[in-house]
Amino acid sequence: MKRLLILLLSAAVITGCKDKTVRQETVVEKQETRLSRKLPDLHTTDTCNVGSHRYVYTIDRISNDSLGYVIDEFGDKFSATKLTIGVVRDGNSLFRHTFTKDSFKKYLDEDFLDNSIVDGCRFIRIEEGNVYFELAVSYPDSDMSQPFVLVIAPDGSYKVSKDDSLFDEEETYTDGV
Repeated sequence: MKRLLILLLSAAVITGCKDKTVRQETVVEKQETRLSRKLPDLHTTDTCNVGSHRYVYTIDRISNDSLGYVIDEFGDKFSATKLTIGVVRDGNSLFRHTFTKDSFKKYLDEDFLDNSIVDGCRFIRIEEGNVYFELAVSYPDSDMSQPFVLVIAPDGSYKVSKDDSLFDEEETYTDGV
């Protein structure tokens, strides 16, 4: 009887060991990877005739590693950008200037400046010989943006100012009645 009991216990132990799987967990620390991204370079040229004058403007946005990088909230690294605007009136160069985010230093707080790039530019209009463009400094791939207005005078001098008009306008909502 004693032998039978020992035999049964041995069989139970062996059978019990066969069904058990050895589980080994490996903990891998997640490493933060930072993607290095560049906004695509853009080139725009267009012509505008006002009165007897013909204006040709160019807008070039170039990602430039030498200007440094901005790291967004997700850890993605973006190359800084520079924006060059040129205006030719009646075949003569009126204006050519390159802007970086530092060009807007006096208008932006340090935190915004450190985390932003020169993002975009668009032609607005020509009025009384003045050429108007809208520029934007923004966080990469986000809606956080500060628009500016660039006014180029007929003598080629220019003035940049913050464009807070979007924030000053009151929105009117109707209930459809």
